[in-house]
Amino acid sequence: MTRPTGRLPARPGLLVQLTEIPMDVRAYAISLVVGLLVGALYAFLNTRSPAPPVIALLGLLGMLIGETVVSWAKSQMSAKAAAAHCLHAKTFVEAPAKSAAASQERRA
Repeated sequence: MTRPTGRLPARPGLLVQLTEIPMDVRAYAISLVVGLLVGALYAFLNTRSPAPPVIALLGLLGMLIGETVVSWAKSQMSAKAAAAHCLHAKTFVEAPAKSAAASQERRA
C-alpha cells in the first residue's frame, strides 16, 4: 500500500519541492511553520503565548516516545516468539525411560 504524496505539477528552480514530501511529513512541517509565525506575532505584540511551559512539553514528548517504543516492541515480537526466546535450550519433559535391557547392556 503506497502513501499519497499529493504531488502537484513540478516547478523548476526549487531545491526541495514541497510536492515530493509525503503528506504526513508535510502536515508536521506546515504545523511547525504556522507555530513559528504565531510565536513571532506574539513576540511582536509583546504578549505571552498561552503555550504550556517547556517542562510540560518535554513530558508530552516523553509520552509520545514511550508510546512509540512500546508499539514498535509489540510489533517486533509476538507472544510465541517471546516464549521461544526465553525458553531456548530448556527442556521440561524428562527423557523417555530407557528399557531395562539397554541399561543392563551398558553395565556389562
